[in-house]
Amino acid sequence: MENSQTNVRKTSKKTTLITVSILAIIVVGILITLFVINNKSFTSYDKVTYQNFQKIESGMTYTEVSDILGDNDTELEIITDGGYKITTHTWNKSTDPKNDKKIDVDFDVENKVISAKQYGFDDEVVFAAVTKENYDKIELGMELSDVMDILGEYQSMTTTETNTGYTIISYTWLQSLNQSNNTKISIDCNTEKNVISKNQVGLN
Repeated sequence: MENSQTNVRKTSKKTTLITVSILAIIVVGILITLFVINNKSFTSYDKVTYQNFQKIESGMTYTEVSDILGDNDTELEIITDGGYKITTHTWNKSTDPKNDKKIDVDFDVENKVISAKQYGFDDEVVFAAVTKENYDKIELGMELSDVMDILGEYQSMTTTETNTGYTIISYTWLQSLNQSNNTKISIDCNTEKNVISKNQVGLN
């Protein structure tokens, strides 16, 4: 009887040791997994910057844009309600999902830039001199480069086609990236990059 009780105690201790060992292995596995996740190496793309975003111009080809931003982009094709195909290429700043910096460039069916937008580069933005005084310096017929000498780098660029087939390129300078501040200066240019109209919001 005593031997039987001794065997039971030994079996119970062995089972307990096995259970503790399994739990220890699980805990160590979890800790290793967490360490690997927290120390995972993410790739950062040096060409994806706000400064390079400013180099993108309407009419550029994909090859020209990729020479500026690199070849780490993803592609998405969109068919508009009018049956017009737009291809959006996205350049992410990093493979880290916590990094939301990116540049989106839309291309038409001829693979030429029609619009470009940047997201998350607020800390790299040099604010333009968006003032009433500088707005008044802009004249019709002025070249885009001359406007940029006055206002600095623009924050967005969009190309549109009129019903008559006329191409208009719109450029916008923001006074602030704060969404509560909508003060801005916009100009429309022709394909020769000459000002054909201007507009301002929020300037006294």
